[in-house]
Amino acid sequence: MFHQYGKAILVGAVSSLAFAAAFGIEADGRKGFIQIAYGKALEGASLSGAADREDADVNLAIAARSVPKVVYAYQKTVPCQAVNLNAMFSAEDAQGNPVKVEITDIFDASGKSVLYQTKEDKLAKRKKQETEEFVFSCIGAYTLCVTAVDAERKAFCGRYQIPVTSN
Repeated sequence: MFHQYGKAILVGAVSSLAFAAAFGIEADGRKGFIQIAYGKALEGASLSGAADREDADVNLAIAARSVPKVVYAYQKTVPCQAVNLNAMFSAEDAQGNPVKVEITDIFDASGKSVLYQTKEDKLAKRKKQETEEFVFSCIGAYTLCVTAVDAERKAFCGRYQIPVTSN
């Protein structure tokens, strides 16, 4: 029987001894190989100081800030007449300071962009027309993609439906 299971028993005993040696050793008040190695690696390093806590508090405050609030003021939009789309939107940050609003794209009812001709144009921000004097070619419902980013890089991205009518 020992002949049959001898190798398995020997491997199990050696593994148990190695496991006990690796995780049962103690040095400098630390127990186990991982704690000892971690302690040696960080020896002499300051893990937290007043400046670190202040930085963490500032980062937490920034993360807790709300995104900018965008207000949409509808203006009648007629095809073949220039309209200032930027004037339809205003935004402010959490403290009430004004934030710039950017119209990042305009889609027609079929989902095709009317602000950019190609994807490459969109990546390079080469607009067909400027949004300060935008001319819709025909009536329909258009979707405007709007982005507002505050000084702390908190961003709002939204979509607004703009009806373009002849009346």
